[in-house]
Amino acid sequence: MDGGIRSPLNLDLAKGCSHVVALAPVTRAGGPVETVEHQRSRFGAAQAVVITPDEATRKAIGTGLLVL
Repeated sequence: MDGGIRSPLNLDLAKGCSHVVALAPVTRAGGPVETVEHQRSRFGAAQAVVITPDEATRKAIGTGLLVL
């Protein structure tokens, strides 16, 4: 929602929803932000599903996320 500056996931914006499915192509952000795992832990495993890239996908994406 914000390019990962505020948070890599923004899962807190779904507070109040009964179920959440989040796609998180980037799991880290710059600065002092909560990790994806910490945000997810506040929802509980049954209520929030977070889909993140595996190691091969992270390697394919690389570090230059803004480079196309």
